[in-house]
Amino acid sequence: LSTTISLLLHQDGEVLGNVVPVAREVDLPELWGGHRFDYQENLDQPLYTAGIPSVSIPVSLSAEMYQALRDWKVRVISIGEAAPTIDRQVKFLDYQDDLLFEGSRAIFPLATLIGDKPAGNYEVKVSGPRGIKCDFRLRLWPKLLLQNYSKELPRAEESRQPVKFNIYLQEGAWIETQPGADPVDIVHENNGFTIIAPPLLRSISLDLITKSRTGEQIRVPVSIPVVRLRWGLVEENMPNLLEFGQTVFHVSKERFSQYEGRALHVEMHGLSEMMERMSCQLVESDHENNLLQLADFRKTGFRQDWLKVSLLQFSETVRNINTQVQFQLVYQKDDRSPLIRYALLEISPEMDVRDVRLEQVSECDWKLTWKEDLPLKNRRVMIKS
Repeated sequence: LSTTISLLLHQDGEVLGNVVPVAREVDLPELWGGHRFDYQENLDQPLYTAGIPSVSIPVSLSAEMYQALRDWKVRVISIGEAAPTIDRQVKFLDYQDDLLFEGSRAIFPLATLIGDKPAGNYEVKVSGPRGIKCDFRLRLWPKLLLQNYSKELPRAEESRQPVKFNIYLQEGAWIETQPGADPVDIVHENNGFTIIAPPLLRSISLDLITKSRTGEQIRVPVSIPVVRLRWGLVEENMPNLLEFGQTVFHVSKERFSQYEGRALHVEMHGLSEMMERMSCQLVESDHENNLLQLADFRKTGFRQDWLKVSLLQFSETVRNINTQVQFQLVYQKDDRSPLIRYALLEISPEMDVRDVRLEQVSECDWKLTWKEDLPLKNRRVMIKS
């Protein structure tokens, strides 16, 4: 029924009612192809590197070429300093030889108007029959390569170390931290740039810079995510008060009852893609393989890679513990990879110790005894004189 225009019902040869028109979405112009940068923080203004996109428009397969293309136009406008600087509108009909046809779409390469290696911010306006109008904003840059940049979840001991990777641009270009953004170290070396960023940053905001023919600076913003896990603890209905960090929370078993209405929140670029191989596990602190309970993380709806797990479901298990335990994020990339564990929250039982006695049983041996309300594991005793 995807191509249905109208419906008319029949029963035993009799027409029932009137013709019912079927509304369907109108095919619209869209950007096609090109090489999108892997990390897009602003989907309304995508960044293309190396390969620039084309404009794809719907055309009728039954219509003649002139009829199908005559009302279609595209206008390309450079915003601010750019190379090339342009404000030009053309008709699809005048560029038939440059068009590529795939099914019911005609594809016009923007490189026909702005070349193969533009640099800058551009707006593309497409208009067609029946008042169809579509506007696209995009960032274009000739060359942007990342080296030694990992998208994998690091081990916990590595997560507190600075993020370090290399960026390579076309000749004559350089990078700077965006005005007002969190500072990072940028070192120019070996025909590229080394970036060193603190692990607590969520992303690195940079400007890609080159010069126009007139010597003016062309700036294209780019944001590169910092792949470091961060977490926080907050009431279920108050996520606006959440502060992400990398510090393990410590609470007593008795105080945990005050946290039952809370949730552990975790965030990192790409985390949602790891959900199926990740869980929140309650384990003994000194015996991580002793699993007491587990639960799955779920999406919050605030951001794609912002996940959470409710603590309420662990209440009964925590009430029955008599040793120190941890809530851990546990991830395994595949069956052959080692487990990666992050301690998020640690809970310690409070000891009720009475009738402590220290008795000498020989010249060098002493016996320490006490009464405890619960049998405690992993006892540690400190004696001071």
